[in-house]
Amino acid sequence: MNIVDKVEQISRQMTSKSYRFTKHRETVVRALLEHEFRRPSAEDVFNYLRKLSSKIARATVYRTLELLAEIDIVLKINMDDGVTRFYFRGDEYINHYLLCATCGNVEKIQEDWLSEVKKRLEQEYDFQVIDHLLIFKGIHETGLHTDIERLTWAHCSCTNDDKLRAH
Repeated sequence: MNIVDKVEQISRQMTSKSYRFTKHRETVVRALLEHEFRRPSAEDVFNYLRKLSSKIARATVYRTLELLAEIDIVLKINMDDGVTRFYFRGDEYINHYLLCATCGNVEKIQEDWLSEVKKRLEQEYDFQVIDHLLIFKGIHETGLHTDIERLTWAHCSCTNDDKLRAH
């Protein structure tokens, strides 16, 4: 799905939950989508928009990202360094991730490895699981991280994906 389609989908999601999809919210959503692979922080999004000469206020960026998290459109991931990063949730609500301890890159795992655990919780504890989050923290074996990669939006060298580096 391309960015235009994702923006339209998010607009429908917000509208269905009785929230307006304003131009400022659309601007924040587009910036987040353009850098989704890096799971930016609110400050990253604000700085990116500022470089584009956007007149959006910092508070608007923060409030928009918090709202998107509150209504389950994005997932907030709190990193060990105290930075909260944002990631778009998929329709499937499978929330399993790999977090690179060196550069902070977050990759989504597509399989739901916990479906059996969820079933056991429901059966043995009479507990209905409505959501879960699983983060594996480690370092990509092939990753040679530089200070520049850790301090910028440059994609982790672990993936060797030069296409993502060009932004």
